[in-house]
Parts: sequence; structure tokens; C-alpha cells
Amino acid sequence: MNVRDEVENLLFRYARGFDEADLDTLAMCFTEHAELFSGEWYHGREAIRAALAARRQMRADAGQLPRHVHTNIAIALRGDDELEVHSLFSLAITTRAGVSIEVVGTYEDRVVRQDGRWLIARRLIARDELTDPA
Repeated sequence: MNVRDEVENLLFRYARGFDEADLDTLAMCFTEHAELFSGEWYHGREAIRAALAARRQMRADAGQLPRHVHTNIAIALRGDDELEVHSLFSLAITTRAGVSIEVVGTYEDRVVRQDGRWLIARRLIARDELTDPA
């Protein structure tokens, strides 16, 4: 499998882990000491897991089924075991009332290879509606 396929599989595991409330799969997309910014910084796999679990539970409590879509994935090699990955995402939400696109934005990731697997070491989530267009 080539690097692009491996990175796309990592992004898929993240999306599927969140969308299907598989918190073990979701957490294992990150290194042990990863950092995640999504409105505030979370440090470490367990803190990231807890923050994303709370967001996933909020969706479930509201009767929402989330579906992440990743597109426009750009990968830049920064060494044998480090990549910069930029991708766009959309979050579709399904409820009994219908389907809507709730969030659109970008992921800016630093991805590292550990024990033969690519993992997210740092993820910055930038939501388009919170970005200054100027």
C-alpha cells in the first residue's frame, strides 16, 4: 500500500470512528501525545478521546447521525516518518427531518509513522464559518 492509500485509510478510520461512535478506533488514529485543536486545545490521546466522545454523545442525544466526508487531500512528505496533510471536510447530519450539511472546514494534520502505522500527531480543525474571510 502506498502512502496516499495509508493516509486516506487513516482519515477514513477517524471519520468512521466518530460517525459510528467507535471511540476505540477514533482514539487509535492519534499518537499517545497528540494535540487536537477544535475550538480549544486538547493534549494527549485520552483527552482527545474524551472531547470527541462528548461531541459524539451530543449528536446522539440530539437524534443526529453524523457523516464526515473528506476531500481534496494534499500530502507533503517532511521526512521518512512525517507528513503534512491538508484536507477539506464536510459534516452531514441526518435527522428524522432530513439531511443537512452542518459544518465545512479544513484539517491541517501532522501525521507520523509509529510502529509501521501512520497516526495523527497534531490536528488543527478550522471551521469555515469561524474563519475570517478577509
